[in-house]
Amino acid sequence: MNQGRAGIAMIAIGAILLVVAVVGLATSGDDGALISATAPPSTSPTTSSPPSATTLATTTTTTTTTTTTTTTTTTTTTTTTTTTTTTTTTVPGPEPLASFFDAYLAAFATEDIDFLHARLNQATLDRYGSDACRNYLATVVTTLGEITLRDEGPSAEWDYATDGLITTIPDTTPVEIERVVDGQTIIQELHWTRVDGEFTWFSDCGDPA
Repeated sequence: MNQGRAGIAMIAIGAILLVVAVVGLATSGDDGALISATAPPSTSPTTSSPPSATTLATTTTTTTTTTTTTTTTTTTTTTTTTTTTTTTTTVPGPEPLASFFDAYLAAFATEDIDFLHARLNQATLDRYGSDACRNYLATVVTTLGEITLRDEGPSAEWDYATDGLITTIPDTTPVEIERVVDGQTIIQELHWTRVDGEFTWFSDCGDPA
């Protein structure tokens, strides 16, 4: 009887050990739970173990490249300056008869033989020669006396007649003058004709050439 009880007790103990072993196997993954179930709370600080899993931090570096394109526009302005030179040629009009008359008197008064010779008509120079006329002018330049312009007629052909020679001169203006020489008044007709707009005069320079 006692041996049967002892066997039963052994079986019971074995069953209890088996249960404890099974419970131990079931709770072996949680050390904290096992400690809580089998041991009283401890006053020492609990150090948490780092996680068994290793976490790798991946850093992604994004590089942003900014390309700045600078466009330089050069504008070249060409300024062309055109200088126009205008040459105005003033063509003098025909010499007025009164202007020539004043110059004619002044040349005699100042003995300006050059002016008087330059204004002799070519028909006179051809008839007597340039030197003969210049010599003649030197002898008469002071003998003209006081002269007054009395009248002028219309231009027409005129026969230049001296020393038996006649040359017809076209477009000649007859001029009537009054001369006072040694107290005597002389009315005389002269003839002037324009050449290139300027008046010329006629004379008898002596013997024909």
